Amino acid sequence: MKMKLVDIKNAEEPLKKIMNKELNIKAAYKVSKVLKIVNSEMTAIEQSRVKLVHKYQEKQEDGSIRVASGKEQQFMNEFVEFLQTDIDIDFVPISIDDLDGISLTPADMIGIDKFIAKEEE
Repeated sequence: MKMKLVDIKNAEEPLKKIMNKELNIKAAYKVSKVLKIVNSEMTAIEQSRVKLVHKYQEKQEDGSIRVASGKEQQFMNEFVEFLQTDIDIDFVPISIDDLDGISLTPADMIGIDKFIAKEEE
Protein backbone atom coordinates (compact mmCIF):
# COMPACT_ATOMS: atom_id res chain seq x y z
CA MET A 1 0.00 0.00 0.00
CA LYS A 2 1.24 3.47 -0.86
CA MET A 3 1.49 6.02 1.90
CA LYS A 4 3.71 8.87 3.00
CA LEU A 5 6.41 8.78 5.67
CA VAL A 6 4.29 11.19 7.72
CA ASP A 7 1.58 8.49 7.87
CA ILE A 8 4.12 6.13 9.44
CA LYS A 9 5.21 8.78 11.93
CA ASN A 10 1.60 9.56 12.88
CA ALA A 11 0.76 5.88 13.44
CA GLU A 12 3.62 5.04 15.79
CA GLU A 13 2.18 6.24 19.11
CA PRO A 14 -1.41 5.01 18.59
CA LEU A 15 -0.09 1.57 17.58
CA LYS A 16 2.08 1.43 20.69
CA LYS A 17 -1.04 2.20 22.77
CA ILE A 18 -2.90 -0.64 21.09
CA MET A 19 0.01 -3.03 21.67
CA ASN A 20 -0.41 -2.54 25.42
CA LYS A 21 -4.05 -3.65 25.34
CA GLU A 22 -5.48 -7.16 25.52
CA LEU A 23 -6.41 -8.36 22.02
CA ASN A 24 -7.49 -11.67 20.61
CA ILE A 25 -4.62 -13.65 19.13
CA LYS A 26 -5.36 -12.81 15.48
CA ALA A 27 -5.73 -9.10 16.19
CA ALA A 28 -2.58 -9.07 18.33
CA TYR A 29 -0.66 -10.75 15.51
CA LYS A 30 -1.87 -8.23 12.89
CA VAL A 31 -1.12 -5.25 15.12
CA SER A 32 2.32 -6.60 16.03
CA LYS A 33 3.19 -7.11 12.35
CA VAL A 34 2.09 -3.57 11.48
CA LEU A 35 4.00 -2.11 14.44
CA LYS A 36 7.13 -4.02 13.39
CA ILE A 37 6.94 -2.37 9.95
CA VAL A 38 6.26 1.03 11.50
CA ASN A 39 9.19 0.66 13.91
CA SER A 40 11.52 -0.27 11.06
CA GLU A 41 10.44 2.75 9.02
CA MET A 42 10.67 5.02 12.08
CA THR A 43 14.28 3.93 12.58
CA ALA A 44 15.05 5.00 9.00
CA ILE A 45 13.11 8.27 9.45
CA GLU A 46 15.04 9.05 12.64
CA GLN A 47 18.37 8.29 10.94
CA SER A 48 17.44 10.70 8.16
CA ARG A 49 16.37 13.35 10.68
CA VAL A 50 19.73 13.04 12.47
CA LYS A 51 21.58 13.45 9.16
CA LEU A 52 19.53 16.56 8.52
CA VAL A 53 20.38 17.92 11.98
CA HIS A 54 24.07 17.39 11.14
CA LYS A 55 23.57 19.33 7.91
CA TYR A 56 22.33 22.35 9.88
CA GLN A 57 24.28 21.66 13.06
CA GLU A 58 25.73 23.96 15.64
CA LYS A 59 27.95 22.43 18.31
CA GLN A 60 27.18 23.35 21.89
CA GLU A 61 29.75 23.95 24.62
CA ASP A 62 28.84 20.61 26.22
CA GLY A 63 29.66 18.80 22.95
CA SER A 64 26.05 18.19 21.92
CA ILE A 65 24.72 19.40 18.61
CA ARG A 66 21.51 21.12 17.63
CA VAL A 67 20.11 22.93 14.63
CA ALA A 68 21.97 26.21 14.31
CA SER A 69 20.21 29.39 15.33
CA GLY A 70 18.65 30.95 12.25
CA LYS A 71 18.57 27.60 10.41
CA GLU A 72 15.51 26.16 12.23
CA GLN A 73 13.03 27.09 9.49
CA GLN A 74 15.23 25.62 6.74
CA PHE A 75 15.59 22.43 8.79
CA MET A 76 11.83 22.18 9.41
CA ASN A 77 10.97 22.88 5.77
CA GLU A 78 13.33 20.17 4.57
CA PHE A 79 12.16 17.66 7.19
CA VAL A 80 8.46 18.30 6.44
CA GLU A 81 9.20 17.89 2.72
CA PHE A 82 11.03 14.63 3.48
CA LEU A 83 8.01 13.33 5.44
CA GLN A 84 5.91 13.76 2.28
CA THR A 85 7.98 11.05 0.57
CA ASP A 86 5.82 8.23 -0.82
CA ILE A 87 6.63 4.69 0.22
CA ASP A 88 5.05 1.35 -0.58
CA ILE A 89 4.66 -1.12 2.28
CA ASP A 90 3.02 -4.51 2.44
CA PHE A 91 0.88 -5.37 5.47
CA VAL A 92 -2.44 -6.93 6.46
CA PRO A 93 -4.79 -4.10 7.46
CA ILE A 94 -6.26 -4.04 10.96
CA SER A 95 -10.04 -4.25 11.02
CA ILE A 96 -12.22 -2.15 13.30
CA ASP A 97 -13.46 -5.46 14.78
CA ASP A 98 -9.85 -6.24 15.78
CA LEU A 99 -9.97 -3.15 18.01
CA ASP A 100 -13.27 -4.04 19.68
CA GLY A 101 -13.22 -3.07 23.34
CA ILE A 102 -10.20 -0.77 23.02
CA SER A 103 -10.67 2.90 23.83
CA LEU A 104 -8.90 5.20 21.39
CA THR A 105 -9.14 8.93 20.90
CA PRO A 106 -10.21 10.40 17.57
CA ALA A 107 -6.61 11.60 17.18
CA ASP A 108 -5.42 7.99 17.63
CA MET A 109 -7.83 6.84 14.93
CA ILE A 110 -6.61 9.53 12.55
CA GLY A 111 -3.05 8.39 13.23
CA ILE A 112 -3.74 4.76 12.33
CA ASP A 113 -6.26 5.41 9.55
CA LYS A 114 -3.94 4.20 6.79
CA PHE A 115 -3.55 0.86 8.61
CA ILE A 116 -7.26 0.21 9.12
CA ALA A 117 -9.19 -1.95 6.65
CA LYS A 118 -11.81 0.14 4.91
CA GLU A 119 -15.32 -1.21 5.30
CA GLU A 120 -17.41 -1.82 2.23
CA GLU A 121 -20.29 0.65 2.04
